[in-house]
Amino acid sequence: MEPEFVRKLAALQKMSCPELRACWRETFGAAAPKGMTKDVLIDRLGDVLEQQQSLAVRRPSRKGGTRIKYFPRPGVVRKCMYKSQLHVVKETESGFEYEGRLYKSYSAITRRMTGRRINGLNMFGITATPPKKKYTL
Repeated sequence: MEPEFVRKLAALQKMSCPELRACWRETFGAAAPKGMTKDVLIDRLGDVLEQQQSLAVRRPSRKGGTRIKYFPRPGVVRKCMYKSQLHVVKETESGFEYEGRLYKSYSAITRRMTGRRINGLNMFGITATPPKKKYTL
């Protein structure tokens, strides 16, 4: 994890509930839903931080377009549902672990899951496109 990400996450955990609600309003442009506890606010705001730290990068391709290259972050666990089954992938230093085997990419995993060639980054909700609204924490 990047030191800045860790620092911001630690700052969230030290905030009081009213401070977290103010941070929510600044981030999303609306009041936090009623009934959200301090832990839920920290989790949701932490998810925004994690999305900002995504290591998906757009690179030029040989055909003149762009392609996305994703670099694994050890310890990150991603989940997706396919045909009513939960599929869990753990990122390691040497690749992506799925059902006890190591794969080079999310696309290789989705091919194993589905039997077809599908963009693995899309299936697991990873994107290199920045969000429409700039989140500030």
